Amino acid sequence: MELDKIYTNKEIANFGLTPNQIENVDFKIYEGTKKVYFFEPIGGNNFRLYSIISKRSFFL
Repeated sequence: MELDKIYTNKEIANFGLTPNQIENVDFKIYEGTKKVYFFEPIGGNNFRLYSIISKRSFFL
């Protein structure tokens, strides 16, 4: 996955990422095996990937 690229829900799921349920935020968080991905909704079913961090850092 590339930063600043647009993805659909289906494309995100095809990468094997699972959504992390966090309330009261205006972005989506998905977890992979070693990394956490942050997406901002940009309309419809499209999301822009704006950050990727280590899963270990996310849970600190």
